[in-house]
Amino acid sequence: MSFSENVLYVIETPHLRGKTEERVRTLARQLPGLPEDADLTVVRTEKGKPYFPHLADRLYVSVTHSGDYWMCLFSSCPVGIDLQIHTGKNHPERIARRFFHPEETVFLSGREEDVFFSLWTAKESYVKYTGKGIAGQLDTFSVIENGEIKKEIEGIPLRFLEEFPQYTCCVCGGAEGPIRIIRIQDPV
Repeated sequence: MSFSENVLYVIETPHLRGKTEERVRTLARQLPGLPEDADLTVVRTEKGKPYFPHLADRLYVSVTHSGDYWMCLFSSCPVGIDLQIHTGKNHPERIARRFFHPEETVFLSGREEDVFFSLWTAKESYVKYTGKGIAGQLDTFSVIENGEIKKEIEGIPLRFLEEFPQYTCCVCGGAEGPIRIIRIQDPV
């Protein structure tokens, strides 16, 4: 298999639910460099992260959805992605006190709500990268260092995608190089 990049499929729809495994498998079939006979069985870890057991060391996937978008990121390296829509219904300080590391809660104080989304997506993309899930994990580490959001966590790069206005999107890990974004209609 020669797939060695990052490909992000984006489906714009407000009501895309269910069929995740089927959708991931169908999208993976479109990736360049995968053999036609590749076993693209999709299963989920105990914490819900989808993966390909027969390609587990060569093809990685992470899924996110928020607002009008459902996204699936494929990479030749371990990866996590998170997307959050900016709404006025959030309570950043209350959520931060409950889920964030104390250093992050202090950092948020008096800042714009966009900063909250940057922290949240960085943290959630990292726990998706690790496959550990968010339950009981988000307050155990900080994405703040020297008064700013880190560019990496434990040597794993964080990248924010600016292509989605009114959303914050962060990718943790993945192959070096660009992330190719492909907007499509729902394939299933």
